[in-house]
Amino acid sequence: MFNTNWIILKKNKINEKQIVFTVFSEDYGKVSVWIDEIKRSPIDIWSTLNLIINRKNWTNRSNNYKLKRGILYTSLSYIWIENILNLLKFLNDTLPEWIEKDFLFKDYEKMLNYFCDINKNPVAIEIFKLKIIKKLWFYQDPKVLGFSDNFIKIYNAIDLLDLEKIININWIEKIQEELEDYNEQNLKLILN
Repeated sequence: MFNTNWIILKKNKINEKQIVFTVFSEDYGKVSVWIDEIKRSPIDIWSTLNLIINRKNWTNRSNNYKLKRGILYTSLSYIWIENILNLLKFLNDTLPEWIEKDFLFKDYEKMLNYFCDINKNPVAIEIFKLKIIKKLWFYQDPKVLGFSDNFIKIYNAIDLLDLEKIININWIEKIQEELEDYNEQNLKLILN
């Protein structure tokens, strides 16, 4: 039995009462699970839920869950974070197996409240992208590119500090434009 918080990565509807989800947790990694009957509001991908999974006949099954944080495709917050979700999906699907990708989902879960907050969203997304860039080893040295000292402080701290601490630095919005420029330059290298 697995009882933990999961992020929903993929959803395949089998029939009206059965759905197979691919879910991720920090403790167990990726798991596929059959949910026999959805009695509550529908669950969309990238939502977070507490799910109890039982093994039955060599299959992971559950009908006991609690939605922790839902992302509705019709909401404005989904529109704000759609690009980051597409980036995560693309990286998860295309990066070689030898690159550890679990951090993508761990950080996503931690940052979800900031992604959905209209005041924190733009900076949160850029900080998140910077962390991805540094984790994937495809990046250029910001000193060589002429970025500011404050940007370089964030760049050096991104691996050491919790992302929530970085987002709450009082001057972080002042370097948002630099974050966007740096991320755009480096994501082009990764995505091409």
